[in-house]
Amino acid sequence: MAKRTVLVLDATPLIALGAAGSLETVLRLDFRFVMAEEGEQEVVVEGRRVGAPDASSVERFLREGRIERAKVRNRQLLQRIGENPRLSPADAASLSLALELNARIVTDERDLRAAARAAGAKVGGTLFLLASSVKVGRMTAAEAVTTVERMVERGWYCSPAVLKSFVSLIEGETSRGHTSRG
Repeated sequence: MAKRTVLVLDATPLIALGAAGSLETVLRLDFRFVMAEEGEQEVVVEGRRVGAPDASSVERFLREGRIERAKVRNRQLLQRIGENPRLSPADAASLSLALELNARIVTDERDLRAAARAAGAKVGGTLFLLASSVKVGRMTAAEAVTTVERMVERGWYCSPAVLKSFVSLIEGETSRGHTSRG
């Protein structure tokens, strides 16, 4: 049996997809989803404090094991990455964990994406998760676009050029016959 690809989820995709009501669909993808303990603090604990509706769903997915909670073992790596003033402690932990696990970090935060690329980590974002959902038939292209529209309505940002590329990509998947939902 092939080993599942590991994705380390940063707060931004969890919050955006949770707010749009599509997190559960994405978590059905055949990936191993992992979240740093510090990310849980940011999304669940802080989210509950400010009344974010997605906090309870992320907490439930952690409790059910659909998202694994993990602690960064390499404290020196965490300390070194944490010296970047543009990264929050949760960001530094997510990147450290991705490097430890040789995983793709999934984030929409520009500074974290830049730091991840500089460190040699594979990077994806919320659109990567949505495109993956379309590719395997968990979501149609129209559903993915509707999800993005809901995320934008709730404060998520995506540049028009990136959004246009995303729509072209998922429409290409649809034209190759990946339109069923599973």
